[in-house]
Amino acid sequence: EAVHQLYPDLLKCLDDSSDDVRFAVCGALKVFLRSAPPQHFAGTLLDYMCDQLLIHLDDPDQVIQAAVYDILLVAIEVDAKVVRKKAMAVRSNQRDVRWCDKLLELASGD
Repeated sequence: EAVHQLYPDLLKCLDDSSDDVRFAVCGALKVFLRSAPPQHFAGTLLDYMCDQLLIHLDDPDQVIQAAVYDILLVAIEVDAKVVRKKAMAVRSNQRDVRWCDKLLELASGD
């Protein structure tokens, strides 16, 4: 229950006007994804999180891109198939496909 209550508020912070806030929430999201067993993130929750994170993976700020990428690495530990599916879906829309390519490689287990 706590997982479902917290994740929308954490994700909203990614849209903050302050880069400091956005960077800080990236660290919190990494901890958040490790705070409960993977099954607590299954389904719509992880789908939605990945959708939002992949939007921010395309952020103009490379520091934010790297921080979001780090969250997605943790998301791979939760459910690699979901991350792979979502990254494949947005890859062609990204400014720099290298981030998605790295995720796809890691999520496929190659």
